[in-house]
Amino acid sequence: MSRRTQQLESTLQRAVGKILADGLNDPRLEGVIVSVTEVAVSPDKRHATVHLSVLPESKQELAMHGLQSARAHVQSTISRTLNMRRMPQIAFRLDTSLKKQSQILGAIYESIETDSVRAEDDAAASLTTDHGDPRP
Repeated sequence: MSRRTQQLESTLQRAVGKILADGLNDPRLEGVIVSVTEVAVSPDKRHATVHLSVLPESKQELAMHGLQSARAHVQSTISRTLNMRRMPQIAFRLDTSLKKQSQILGAIYESIETDSVRAEDDAAASLTTDHGDPRP
């Protein structure tokens, strides 16, 4: 990936993030936290895929519909702000990788906790049994 493509991705990520932080006038986005996790620009720089994380999960689908409706507004605002000769066509995609990472980390922490409890139980059991006493 070229340095110019990386710069464009970074610039678009900041610009879209700022627009979302300032808020869009769409009732479907009320009470929703939207963050830009990644922007991927095509090699010809004509298309940009904006990956978004939406919380709470229960409102993801509704929020994505609202964002798709606001796509043209977001794109024109960025185009005016950045003063670009050719603005890439923006497409929004829901990023579920954070959810998967959270589930994996949760499973790891649960496993560590289970192992820790098991080790404590084993240590306590070895202290309570008297191995030197020949009586039954």
